[in-house]
Amino acid sequence: MFGEYRISDALRLRTSISGDLSFMRDDQFKSPITSDAETVGGEAFEGNYRGVTWLNENTLTYTKSFGDHGITVLAGVTEQETTSDRSSATGQGFPVGSFERVSSAANIVSAVSQGSSFAIVSFLGRVNYDFKNRYLLTATVRSDGSSRFSKDKRFGVFPSFSFAWRVSSEPFFESVPGFSDLKWRISYGITGDQEIGDFQNVTFYEPGRYNGGAGIKLRNIADPDLTWQENSTFNTGFDYELFEGKFNGSFDFFIGNKKGILSAAVVPGTTGFATVTRNGGEIRNTGFEFNINAFVLNRQNFRWQTGFNISYLKNEVTALTNDNTLISSYSDLAPTHILKVGEPVASFWGVKYLGVDSETGESMFEDLNQDGLIDSDDSQIIGKGLPDFWGG
Repeated sequence: MFGEYRISDALRLRTSISGDLSFMRDDQFKSPITSDAETVGGEAFEGNYRGVTWLNENTLTYTKSFGDHGITVLAGVTEQETTSDRSSATGQGFPVGSFERVSSAANIVSAVSQGSSFAIVSFLGRVNYDFKNRYLLTATVRSDGSSRFSKDKRFGVFPSFSFAWRVSSEPFFESVPGFSDLKWRISYGITGDQEIGDFQNVTFYEPGRYNGGAGIKLRNIADPDLTWQENSTFNTGFDYELFEGKFNGSFDFFIGNKKGILSAAVVPGTTGFATVTRNGGEIRNTGFEFNINAFVLNRQNFRWQTGFNISYLKNEVTALTNDNTLISSYSDLAPTHILKVGEPVASFWGVKYLGVDSETGESMFEDLNQDGLIDSDDSQIIGKGLPDFWGG
């Protein structure tokens, strides 16, 4: 719900509040006569989840036109908080019959009860300016603070700007044949990313049980310099319309960089942990997008419109905390992907297939190290999951 107060013809104040409530219950039962639970005499699981999110936004907007000029200025502050609670229990050992609740189990093998929360506060400002609806300028800046980062690293500042020029409104453009509308655009902006687990910025403990005794154990290790991931994008392109709307579309070229990527960096096993969440690595995306739409027929009772679009993307890892990191798609299999500087994200890792031996009918693979054996030592980058082009 929201409320708006018009202070004057040019100035208005708006405040809004919204919320999301999520409730989930999960009941599972595996009978003692099923292959999944035969060896444990049946198994039951019961879980409950509750999530609450509220968001409050407050903005002050000033709008004014004078002559051929128009300006809109917005300033605001927003607050958001999410809390969640979950509990579950698993029991094993059931008599054959209709008993399916955990309370009927002979043994409670696990029980979990935990809660979490995070909050964000943001300060933002935006200015829109236009001259004769021909030159359009937008500048924004916002400062976001997340509880997922430490006190000294909590806030990130993310500016952006864009400029558009409606070329078709210029007097000299009247003599250009075919084009009924043409607008050129250019923009650059930085956004932040804080999508990691809660409380990753502090080292803390959690409940633990051992040999029937209760205690506490280390939950994680933290990087005190953990902060926002920055995603910057440069974009330039144009929107066009031909022959009074018979054809229209756009063309865009973009360069995107992700810096300080929030990721799980490998640490020595002597720490007791395999990874730690930190800012490390950079990724660059470069490409273009093109689309065109055409009204083949536009009659009173029949309209036929067709369109075409195509995009190209080059994805490249430009920096890593740990280069040549091997990744397994499944925990019980050999590495299937690799993170490597100069290559696309999560390139395929495996032994190169060379086809079928026409004499024996057996598959052939490249013996990369020339040792006469085909094994994991012959693995190399054999492809990527991202396409070069896609469209429709």
